[in-house]
Amino acid sequence: MRPAMLVELMERHTLDEARQLGRLSAKDSMRPAVEYIFVDFTLPNVVEFLRRFSKYGGRYQFEDSAEGRKHVILMRHALGMKWSAYYEGMLKCIFEDEVGIKIKVSASPEVVIGKFELSG
Repeated sequence: MRPAMLVELMERHTLDEARQLGRLSAKDSMRPAVEYIFVDFTLPNVVEFLRRFSKYGGRYQFEDSAEGRKHVILMRHALGMKWSAYYEGMLKCIFEDEVGIKIKVSASPEVVIGKFELSG
């Protein structure tokens, strides 16, 4: 789909609905996709899936960095605040509900940043 069509489809939803769609997508599509590609559903495989989806899907640019136990995930896109809310919901669900890691997510119209820290 063209990016303009994606924006138009998302405009029909509120920010909370967009976040919920992201959560549903993570549960219904992302976890099964990670398990299909990598077999094991682990944090490194989730991060690698996000990286590959960025590369091959072209919906966002993905960067991640780690310093010790602190990690940062950055997703850049040009689809607006509602898509940021979607990605926010997706990250919260996949990290907190599925992987079991607390993540702090902040979103602006073109960037979503997720920060988490691994326990010792």
